[in-house]
Amino acid sequence: MLTDAMLAVLACFLMSLLFTWLVRYYALHKGVMDVPNARSSHAVPTPRGGGLGMVAAFLTTLLFVLLAGLVPAEHHLFLWALLLAGVALAIVGFVDDHGGLPVRVRLAVHLASGALLAWACQQIAPFNLGFGPIAHAWLAYPLATLGVVWVLNLTNFMDGIDGLAGGQAFLACALVAVFVWFGSHGLGAFLPVALLAAASLGFLVWNFPPAKIFMGDVGSGALGLFFGGFALWHAALLGSQWLYVWLLLLGVFVVDATYTLVRRALRKQNLGQAHRSHAFQRASRRLKGHKPVTLCVYGIIIFWLAPWAWLVAFYGIHGMVALVLAYLPLLAIAKYFKAGELDD
Repeated sequence: MLTDAMLAVLACFLMSLLFTWLVRYYALHKGVMDVPNARSSHAVPTPRGGGLGMVAAFLTTLLFVLLAGLVPAEHHLFLWALLLAGVALAIVGFVDDHGGLPVRVRLAVHLASGALLAWACQQIAPFNLGFGPIAHAWLAYPLATLGVVWVLNLTNFMDGIDGLAGGQAFLACALVAVFVWFGSHGLGAFLPVALLAAASLGFLVWNFPPAKIFMGDVGSGALGLFFGGFALWHAALLGSQWLYVWLLLLGVFVVDATYTLVRRALRKQNLGQAHRSHAFQRASRRLKGHKPVTLCVYGIIIFWLAPWAWLVAFYGIHGMVALVLAYLPLLAIAKYFKAGELDD
């Protein structure tokens, strides 16, 4: 069983490499390009939509492990829900990358997908934030659904420079997979996350700076959905501390996106308008390149956020306490780079 699972992870990586190459070939020949403008963080026209290859590889291998029975039956409900929601998000993102969709359509699919995953997780255990179960479904479901939708959208917001979103996905999922394996929580809780890590790495080969293709909404939206879904799933399956493990490892995205949105709202800027005022975008302009910022983010995840996540997972540190302590320096960085202020 373990050998088959590892072969599935390897196959997912190779499929992501191949599928992303195919999407790049398609984008170059069909003119599906991201052309630089005043609000861009890149300088040359680049194919977009490469996240389709990553998502297709992940969903294909996830379908295989479900049909092959590589994960226990008690996980099937959530994983089938994740598969269905992932396909819906990928379709919406693909159409959006090729011409755009009304906001209300995108939001409806986001909410429906988040609600589906929240319902599937609730069948495992009542929602619990570490302070006792949230007993009332009328409160639990909206909170969980909105949480997934927020993670979905902040991942979309943060897909702005080469290697950032793909690298975040690979590191977060690889670290969680290691934690789950080290904690002997079983192949069922490990394998789906390991598959997403492998798919992300396959895409990252093409997207690491200088990027040969961008992720696009088809990838970032689905990726955010998977993050939010896995966080709820592990919290229900393994304990409430695992929600905080995910929030810690995604901390760069959570803090930068949230701080920037709040600052823009306070300045009464149009929140629906494209901009380049996230901390990572300002940092890339100041450092005159994407690679230094991307590598710094990788370092923050590995050397700052991962140790906090480890303490929460295995040493009884309350997740909320760790979240505050780990996020404070990230807030200071966002403030230092004047995230959310008027574009320069």
